[in-house]
Amino acid sequence: MIERARALSTTIAAFALAIGLAGCSTLPDHGATATGGVACLNLRSTVTNLEALRAWCLDHNDAAGAAAWATGIENSLKTAAVGDTAATSRVRAAASRLDEQVRLLSGSDSRSAIAQLPDVITGIVDELKPAGDAVCA
Repeated sequence: MIERARALSTTIAAFALAIGLAGCSTLPDHGATATGGVACLNLRSTVTNLEALRAWCLDHNDAAGAAAWATGIENSLKTAAVGDTAATSRVRAAASRLDEQVRLLSGSDSRSAIAQLPDVITGIVDELKPAGDAVCA
């Protein structure tokens, strides 16, 4: 019972963090506005959120919590409006990879999915950084 309550609270906390980080990234910042605007802030926030999820996964074996967190990040990527065509392609590819990971985390083999998630996130972050550089330039 305690483990179930812990899992539920972890899932809720992860989801709230994902929503909060996505929401905070849309606040105007004068420095960021000069270098790409809201799209720049959103991509930077998404990369930061992915890095936080990667670090969290190393210490937690909670596939449901990771899936909830990844869903929030994926939704943020799906709503990202970037003007650069190559950057848009990278953002869509990252959202697609996250969607695949959410399905794996929610599936029957969630243990191996959570074990592989940090490496997958590293690949997604590596894919998003050039998109962020293009948008924020």
